[in-house]
Amino acid sequence: MTDRSAKAHRRSSLHSSCGRGRRGIPSTPHPDAEPQPDPAGDTEGSLIDRTRTVWEPRYGRALSGEEARQIAENMVGFFRTLIAMDTAARARQDAETEIRNLA
Repeated sequence: MTDRSAKAHRRSSLHSSCGRGRRGIPSTPHPDAEPQPDPAGDTEGSLIDRTRTVWEPRYGRALSGEEARQIAENMVGFFRTLIAMDTAARARQDAETEIRNLA
């Protein structure tokens, strides 16, 4: 095994261990992936309830179901954007590292 293939093997085995992604961060599905059922049996109704529990104290009033749904949807969109930005930054960093290693 060459030095380069040994590094790639270590990198791939690190990323696939324990259901965690790079740097020990839990793996996250691609933002365009089909939603998977929640193993805890979470339903949309309980998501709305949890959203209300978190956000009503911050708003200082009761939230309607539609407001809670919009907040949850916006939070998902926000974190999908952060994940996409992080993925792009890591890809750039990996490409730059690979270029440096070729030199």
